[in-house]
Amino acid sequence: MEESFNFNWDSDSDEEFFGFGEEDLEGVLCGPGEDEEGVEEGGAAGNFTEAGDFTGCGEGDAPREWLDVTGKTVATEGERKRSDGRIPFVHTNPRPGPQRVWDCSDPYLFFKAFFSDCVIDLMVAETNRYAEALASTELASHSRLRDYKPTDRSEMEAFLAIQISMGLTRKPQIADYWSTQSSLGLTPNFARVMTRNRFQLLSSCIHFNDNSLRLERGQPGYDPLFKIRPLMDLVLKSFQSEYYPHEHLSIDESMVSFRGRVFFRQYVPNKRHRFGLKNFVLSDATSNYTYLWHVYTGGAFNYDRCLGIGHSSVVGLLREAKLLGKGHSLYTDSYYTSPALFQELHRQNTGACGTVRVNRKGMPPQLHGLKLRPSDPPVFFEKRPLLTASFRDAGTVTVLSTVHDNLVITKRVRSKGPDGYRTLRKPKSVEDYNRFMGGVDRGDQLCSYYSYQHRAMKWYHRLFHHIREVALVNAYILHKESGNTMQSAGFRELVVKGLLRRRQIELTPPPRPISTPLVPVRLTGRHFLGQHEKSRPDCKVCSTRKRSPDDAHRGRKQTPFFCKTCSDHPALCPTDCFEMYHTKLVYKH
Repeated sequence: MEESFNFNWDSDSDEEFFGFGEEDLEGVLCGPGEDEEGVEEGGAAGNFTEAGDFTGCGEGDAPREWLDVTGKTVATEGERKRSDGRIPFVHTNPRPGPQRVWDCSDPYLFFKAFFSDCVIDLMVAETNRYAEALASTELASHSRLRDYKPTDRSEMEAFLAIQISMGLTRKPQIADYWSTQSSLGLTPNFARVMTRNRFQLLSSCIHFNDNSLRLERGQPGYDPLFKIRPLMDLVLKSFQSEYYPHEHLSIDESMVSFRGRVFFRQYVPNKRHRFGLKNFVLSDATSNYTYLWHVYTGGAFNYDRCLGIGHSSVVGLLREAKLLGKGHSLYTDSYYTSPALFQELHRQNTGACGTVRVNRKGMPPQLHGLKLRPSDPPVFFEKRPLLTASFRDAGTVTVLSTVHDNLVITKRVRSKGPDGYRTLRKPKSVEDYNRFMGGVDRGDQLCSYYSYQHRAMKWYHRLFHHIREVALVNAYILHKESGNTMQSAGFRELVVKGLLRRRQIELTPPPRPISTPLVPVRLTGRHFLGQHEKSRPDCKVCSTRKRSPDDAHRGRKQTPFFCKTCSDHPALCPTDCFEMYHTKLVYKH
């Protein structure tokens, strides 16, 4: 049977959905009291003069065409918010960051905020249920399931501790952690916590839902993520309850590596992990805290076909996270950015900024065919509340924003010139995009440092490992923002110790390798004398070319005899020198 997967281009590819024009979205974006252009009737007074200078127009009187505002006075970011009726982001209600005051610094408790006893009990109950169902079937005589004993909360926490430790101490195979071969590095604590067979049995039986409740594909209510849904819902809910993001947010795709069989596996050729499960991730662009994600399930993914996947996933994430209308600023890449999406977010008091393709519907026609040279200043076009900025450095970049003006900043950047630096003038919107867009990528980077590297044959096992890694990174961010200072590796070590607390296991450092002196081969085995027919090289023991008055008897000594057994065949006098060379560690006088 052929292996099937869905093909997806990466965000940076040009073969993507380009959005719909305002005429395509008529009746979708226009609410009560809005005209065909999707703006409210009776906006604030103001208009553009013939010269194109901004005189304070509101959104209701915004021009119907894109106007060139390069080098002209436009409304600042604060003036835009006031004239458009936007409520600014409030830093006290709710307070960004951790949502409760932590009076402790134990990393284990921060991790338990996400993997609570409720999550552990779910894993215990469903793993025992699944193992009992497997044990009731016909088993091979050597099957480990014949000796399966129900697991409990303390053993499940020890199971998690071992998986986290495997990210801190990496070995090629799982069985190597229980190996006694010193060449692999001894890790005796793994055997103290759990036997190898028990760990592998739990790894194969780990489960998160009752299979008897699963609906077949095609039936009403079918959920492609049924296997992992209860665990994912519990952990994602705790992500949102324990932390509130700062003003700046970012949405991007993230790949969970998986090469097994599942119908919604994606192939993204430009990603580091080309095969895997694709997630749409919402994160805090300031702290890199992962707030929420949606797993893309191919044809089963629920989205508005009229608006497209990118548009629907952005609105769906913000609506589920309850972040719309709070004054946040969202940063997206060209896969999501479109004038229709940004106008909808603007109407819901959410700013947005992101790179955009110039051939998106609704973009300024003046950008089509625009060619900028590196020495040209940035070009701006405005159609309230949208503003585009085209900028050329190594390549041409176009940014669409509803939260920026046409401010241009000056920076010194490295170059190959004699000074090593050059002056660069770039739009403030481009600078902010570079600063705040990497929240999802930086979160993935933090997850990759000490992640569980071993293969998973089932897709929901691979997603479980990803959920655990994100929970560890989010717990570390909570720990850091609560006033604690610790390295990520040390944080995970203390989490492991906390997970083993119920089993009262004392971990000991691995034994130091015993350094035994290496015995030269010449001092071992049997050796035999040979003789050259013509050559007479210097004796290895008694010959020397350094001669002093004190050692008048010493000098160059040549001999035709040599050792046939030693690999280098050293020349040796057949009496004392031959014996001394093969019996003493230091053979030179």
